Amino acid sequence: MAEDQPIFAQATVDFTPQEAERIIRHSFGGVDVAELKYNRLARNGRHYDRIVELIRTVSQDPARAGVWISLKDFALVTLIVDWWIEPLAHEMGLNLYKDGANLGMANMLYLTLQGFWTEGFRKKILVHFQRMFRTRSQERFDECWNFVRRAEQQADTNQIEILL
Repeated sequence: MAEDQPIFAQATVDFTPQEAERIIRHSFGGVDVAELKYNRLARNGRHYDRIVELIRTVSQDPARAGVWISLKDFALVTLIVDWWIEPLAHEMGLNLYKDGANLGMANMLYLTLQGFWTEGFRKKILVHFQRMFRTRSQERFDECWNFVRRAEQQADTNQIEILL
């Protein structure tokens, strides 16, 4: 997680391939890049006007485009709930997706990490989880689990209940 970029944004659109091609041609016709990536297009401010044009074009039909913006730390916590806690709850017969309980769980976990742990620990555990989630390898799982086990040895009673 880059410290200088604490915000995570995920966008989605509902355009056919033909519509998307038309919009791209309209906004970025003549731009010679292999892939339309914001960081490349925004470099030196050369294509800001084209980026703004794309946003204007897409925003004309707001029901077909959306953006979800979050703190990266919170986005990672939602993944912990979705990939780690929810499957365990499901095995025990609980549906965390019913009535938004998954979001409630993510909020609770996020606030618990804020209240019971130092910022340094919170960042480290989320980075370990992020690495594990990205690669999904046994090695990264073991690194994450070993970090949790080491933290458990130094934790007080309340922190241990949260970890395990």
